[in-house]
Amino acid sequence: MRPLDIGLVVVLLFLAAAISSASTKTGRSYYTQERLAFMHQNLEKYEWARNTKSAILSAADRWLEYPDDELRIMVPPPELARAIYVHETGCPEHGLAIRKFGTYAWKLSLEHPFKVQCPVGGEFYPDNDFEAYYRSGIVDGRFDADTADKSLLQGNIVDDGWATVTRRSSGSSGTTCTGCWPARWCPAS
Repeated sequence: MRPLDIGLVVVLLFLAAAISSASTKTGRSYYTQERLAFMHQNLEKYEWARNTKSAILSAADRWLEYPDDELRIMVPPPELARAIYVHETGCPEHGLAIRKFGTYAWKLSLEHPFKVQCPVGGEFYPDNDFEAYYRSGIVDGRFDADTADKSLLQGNIVDDGWATVTRRSSGSSGTTCTGCWPARWCPAS
């Protein structure tokens, strides 16, 4: 090896070692002992702290009901697109009226997995049963679009996991990207 090559290798090894040691976590960083002690003091002193703790634990209990395999299915695999931004022109029915509720106004809930709900009119999108389509394509724990049941892609606003195609009687179409954004993770407010 030439001296320049050896020098470059030494510098790269030094950088790799520095990055590795700098990124190794050795203890708590956010919930320090002091912060935890402060939280325990608040729990002893204040009813609002106890109510907050109770609400957090109650919300977390819901997840204990799900078997591990079900939790794995809730996480969309890399073979599917995931998006929070549904469509540039808003809701298929109400257009930009949805924006009065904010940039990411769609409602999400555990009761309607793999769906988004318009905050203006309450409609759910897409029309098709994306969850059934998604489950029909799971092979060895991974989604395979080639084996998914295409007959489940029926309705006016259909999602195959990559984009929702709007079919209207006027013949116009638009593309949204509801994908299978993990609606189960974010309960509606």
